[in-house]
Amino acid sequence: METINMRMMQVIDALGMNKSEFARNINVTPAYISKLSKSLESVPSDRTIADICREFGVSETWLRTGEGEMFLPVDADEELAQVLAEIKLSDDQLIKAIIKSY
Repeated sequence: METINMRMMQVIDALGMNKSEFARNINVTPAYISKLSKSLESVPSDRTIADICREFGVSETWLRTGEGEMFLPVDADEELAQVLAEIKLSDDQLIKAIIKSY
């Protein structure tokens, strides 16, 4: 039977991260994630579950129960805004870069 801890490890694999990177992104220690990955008795807190879902776009229903899809659908406009924020370009700068490339 698959547990929430096993599904959390699936998220880490799907994201191509290691446990330490994953832990840093949700503000917990790598030791905590390691403990969860090795124990069926330890369960992540509700806060940790909420942080995983918010930070990585994971479906809380899937994480808790295994039902549905792992990731929530992403709005294309929201995804573009996230990419622009990551590369630190404003909409105007992006337009200029596209025109220069064209």
